[in-house]
Amino acid sequence: LQIGSTIGFLSGLIGIGDDYTIHVLTHYFEARGHGQAPRDALRVIVRETGGGLLLAALATGAAFSAFLFAEHPFLQDMGLLALLGIGWCCLLCVTFLPALLVCLPAQRQPRRPRAIGIPVLMSVTRGASSWVLGLSLALCLGAIAALLWWPPGFETDLRNIHAAHSPALHTQEKLAALFGGS
Repeated sequence: LQIGSTIGFLSGLIGIGDDYTIHVLTHYFEARGHGQAPRDALRVIVRETGGGLLLAALATGAAFSAFLFAEHPFLQDMGLLALLGIGWCCLLCVTFLPALLVCLPAQRQPRRPRAIGIPVLMSVTRGASSWVLGLSLALCLGAIAALLWWPPGFETDLRNIHAAHSPALHTQEKLAALFGGS
């Protein structure tokens, strides 16, 4: 593996891999908030969510494994790192995380998770579902119309890509003046 591609991809791997942990922790703290014992809560959570987590890890791993067949070494490295990292994150989420949660000190009175307004938002959305779907459809159609009206393109002129006082742009201008090209 190339060091540069490995370090650059680690932030993405952390962002993808922490989803499994968030999923298990959310269910665990909800079950604890309902009064379940830690071991019982973990047993139920791993049994109920383990298959879904494994399927999600397999799907993500399958998508990134396509990079293994790319011609560019960076993509091959990224595919291998993602495949191994996603598998490792999922494995740790159903083995190490439950063991760690059992070791946490028990609270006297388990707190229910904070809803931060989500139930209210869900009830409002449910009551106005046709409006929400209509607005979503209108936004999608507007995005398609905008793409058709202003199709995206690639910028090939470095003067428009770099900052005005960029050393790379200054060097390009010197080379263009010296050799008579752009």
